[in-house]
Amino acid sequence: MAGKTSFPPKATELIDFKKDGGVRIFFSTERFLIRCLKQSADEAGRAVGHTVASYDGTEPSQLREAISASREIGFFATRKVVLLDFFIQGKEKLDAATLTLLESAIAKPEQDNLLLLFFNDLDKRTKFYKTVTGKEYKQFFHELPPPDKTAVTAFIVSQFGPVKPDQRLINHFLQKESGDLFHIETEVGKLRLWAESAGKRSLTLAEAEPMLSSFGEEKIFRIMDHLVKGDKVRAIELYRDLKTGEGEQKIHPVIISLFMKHFRVILDGRILQSKKRSGEIPALLQENNAFYLKYNFAEVLARYKNRTVVAALNDAAKLELGMKGIYEVAMPDVAAAVEQFMLRYF
Repeated sequence: MAGKTSFPPKATELIDFKKDGGVRIFFSTERFLIRCLKQSADEAGRAVGHTVASYDGTEPSQLREAISASREIGFFATRKVVLLDFFIQGKEKLDAATLTLLESAIAKPEQDNLLLLFFNDLDKRTKFYKTVTGKEYKQFFHELPPPDKTAVTAFIVSQFGPVKPDQRLINHFLQKESGDLFHIETEVGKLRLWAESAGKRSLTLAEAEPMLSSFGEEKIFRIMDHLVKGDKVRAIELYRDLKTGEGEQKIHPVIISLFMKHFRVILDGRILQSKKRSGEIPALLQENNAFYLKYNFAEVLARYKNRTVVAALNDAAKLELGMKGIYEVAMPDVAAAVEQFMLRYF
C-alpha cells in the first residue's frame, strides 16, 4: 500500500506505537523520507517507554543481531522497537542469504515487539518483494513515493525559517539537479545562516547565487579530515586558502555549522555507547554525512571528555552568534576565533 503521510513523513501516522506489534516494511527511493521515518519512529517508541535500537541491515552481524533482538521480550516485559535499515547504493543488491533470513523474520514476528524494515531499493523480481507486496503483508507494506512539487516547495520555505526566499530561489531548488532533499536541507541551512548573519529578512536568487556556486561542503570536509587526524597546521592552511579564495561570508556559515554537527555527533555517539547501542553509530554517521569519521570514530570519541564536548558546542554556538553580530565575538574577529576553535578542540 502507499503510505499516506504528511511531508516530511511521521511514523506515528502509520503505526500506533502503544498497540501495534509485529513487522512493518517501508520502501522509498528517497533516502530523506527514510531518515525522517526512522527519526520519528525512534522518538515515538521512546515516548511510550519502549526500548528502541537501530541496526544496519547491510552488515551481516548487525542483521542477525537485529532479528534476534526483535524476537526477545525485554526485561519486565518492556516492548522493543527494532529499526533495521537497508541502505543500498549504486548497483548493490541484497544477497539471497539476506533475503531468506528476512523471509524467516517476517513469517513469525514477535507481536509484543515492533520490527521496522527500511529499504531504498527492492528488486521486484525476488520472492521477498512478491511476498511483502502480496495479500498477506499488504497492510504492513508502505511504499512512499517522492514528494510532489507542492510538498517540496513547502519544505523549502519551512527550512528557510524566518528568512523569506523569493520564487526564483525556490525554483532553483525545485530543479532536477538541485532537487535532492538532503542537498536542499544542507544548502538552505547554509543560506539561512548567511542571511541571518547579514540581518536579511528575505533572500533573492541573485543575492544567494554567490553561495550557490561550485563551492560546497566537500572542500570543508577536507579541513575536517585534517582536523580529526590531528593535522591542525594543514587544516588551518586550507581554511586560510579557502577564506581568501571564497570569502569569509561564504566560508564561515559552512564551517561553523560543521563544527556544531561534528561535536553533536560525538555527544550522541557517546550517549549511544553508554546505553550499549553502539550498533546505531554507523547510522548516526551516515545521517549526519560525517563520513570522515567512519574509520576512526572510536578513536576520536576517546579523545574527548564530556565537559570538553559540551564546551565545544557552547563555543561553536558563540561563533555562530558572533558571525551574526549578536554576541561578544565581533564579525571582524570571527576568522581568528575559528582558528582558535580548531587549535583548542582538535
